[in-house]
Amino acid sequence: MTHYPLRAAALLAVLAAACGDAPTDPAALLVAEHARAALDVSVPLPSLADAESMDAQEFQAVLSDLGVWLDAAEARLEQEGPARIELATLREEVGFGRARLAEAVRLEAGGERGAAVAALIGAEAHLLRTTAFAVAERRIAAAAAAEARCERESFDSRLEDPIAVRRGRRLLAHAREALADEDFERAVQRAHYAEALLSAECPAPATASSGGMR
Repeated sequence: MTHYPLRAAALLAVLAAACGDAPTDPAALLVAEHARAALDVSVPLPSLADAESMDAQEFQAVLSDLGVWLDAAEARLEQEGPARIELATLREEVGFGRARLAEAVRLEAGGERGAAVAALIGAEAHLLRTTAFAVAERRIAAAAAAEARCERESFDSRLEDPIAVRRGRRLLAHAREALADEDFERAVQRAHYAEALLSAECPAPATASSGGMR
């Protein structure tokens, strides 16, 4: 069965440095600079590409695999305790994933395979948002949006873009390369600095207040 490659050794090193020892839990919390937080679970998320055509035994195995992933993630989050405010989003997404998995199990037991697959895909969508890959992708997307604003700027008809814009574009390119190499820590950091530089030169337009003109 195909699995999603979602582990990141570089980010594991960040946690190890903070704790003094390499993590031994089935799931590790990854907190890179500017990354907020992400989950790195040693149990891979199962592929759902052929879920509709699986027989009952294969589908039950996928449900079980996703349950094992959730068990590992929940155990790690519980170990951190509720005081870690920056982990609230992770807890919320994992909770949503658990609810959708329970729904998939119920629907499959009732013979509703199509609805069960839809619920399972919904569970996976929530869980994918907690991964280091997803965090890096979101930061790169934010930097790319800032770059797009810069492309629309004239910069007073200068022959060259400002140095900050050129640096931001280089950092964004490096972030994309790091993501392709699964170096998620570097991808997040480069994307963060790229967005900061590009947004400073090309800020987003101010939004109207709720009572103003649209």
